[in-house]
Amino acid sequence: AEGLTDRSVDSYQRILNQWAEYVGDKRIGQLSDHDLNSYLVYMRTEYVPQRFGGDTRPLSPKTLRNIWITMCSFFAWAKAEFCIENPMKSVPAPRFQKTEVEPFTRDEISRMLKACVYAREADTVARRRFVMRRPTANRDQAILLVLLDSGVRASEFCALHVGDFEAKRGKLVIRHGVQGGAKGYIDYLSHTKGQRDEIEGRTFVALCRDIIKCDGGIHRSFELLWWRAGRYIELLIETDDEPLTIDSFGLLETRYPLEMQSRFSSSDERLASIIPAALRGLQMCAHETFMDCPYYEQLMYVGDSRLEALTTYVISADDRLPRKSVKMFGLSRLPDGLTQARYPSRDIQMIPPFSLWWVGMVYDYALWRGDRAFIAELLPGVRATLDAFLVHVQPENLLKAPCRMELFRLGGGLATRCATRWS
Repeated sequence: AEGLTDRSVDSYQRILNQWAEYVGDKRIGQLSDHDLNSYLVYMRTEYVPQRFGGDTRPLSPKTLRNIWITMCSFFAWAKAEFCIENPMKSVPAPRFQKTEVEPFTRDEISRMLKACVYAREADTVARRRFVMRRPTANRDQAILLVLLDSGVRASEFCALHVGDFEAKRGKLVIRHGVQGGAKGYIDYLSHTKGQRDEIEGRTFVALCRDIIKCDGGIHRSFELLWWRAGRYIELLIETDDEPLTIDSFGLLETRYPLEMQSRFSSSDERLASIIPAALRGLQMCAHETFMDCPYYEQLMYVGDSRLEALTTYVISADDRLPRKSVKMFGLSRLPDGLTQARYPSRDIQMIPPFSLWWVGMVYDYALWRGDRAFIAELLPGVRATLDAFLVHVQPENLLKAPCRMELFRLGGGLATRCATRWS
């Protein structure tokens, strides 16, 4: 029982006691695989569970598998201790179908993180309704993000210590239960997506799914309400008595008409070979606005948009998207003068350095296009943004930014939320 939790030991003891009561007073060496198979059949067909609440449903296939695992461990110990044959080698494992776990969507994760921050809205009579920030907001968000990032069990998380995370090596020590010893490591630095051309032995996971219910008629045409992005498409078709015939399946590409109007050459062939992939990535992130990516958030962030705009200046004479991005971020300014990190968006997100990045976008447009009238239109907003930072300049001429809640991804792969103070 070394290294096991009290809960695991109690489970093994309960299973072995039930089995001992069934087989009676027999020597371990006299038990055969037939005896053990008979016991498993009994547990599956005749045994009546005694549960709290009076539930007498038969044992689940997963519970029967746990009984089989416990007996395998017992006879492995008995073989080493008493030098007897292990009859469990001839006892097949009970089969059970694993339940497919649906991953959380980005929207669900965003709502869970938000729920960690604010308490329920107070319903008042004499004043406006308000919500209070939870004092444990940072801790609760850190717990949620570690669970999502690492996939550890609740008992493994409760056993974590601050020193279990090795930042330099990017490893997290996982212990077996609250009282157990070290069980293994999660290596964040070695987590890679691998070669996406390899599909054998892989699981298809999609955050975006569309369900189409046919009415039984013929020559029907279906079109999605929003475009999708990705490398693979999986069609899952379920029918009743009548077959379903798919006459044709087609894809229609949609994006902003951004094309390569310039030329690039280099003596290093490796640089030349990445141009098609880089251009394709930019095209897939160009729609009615720039986007950070076409699959996940599909939002225009300042950090991504400045790089996309600079690339657009180089490859094309069409500057309508860069011009629109510069103007829209200027319109996103809040009363304190800072621009929003992403816009347009139904949720407000603030990353103070991105406001200075927007000022840089205005400067880029002035250098690459030289439209004086357009730049003059933006200058009041630029001054308002700079004034928002100037009030935080300290006597030693260092900038001390106001605290804002931001989301950062550390080099080791762990996501965390922290208040930003930088100078």
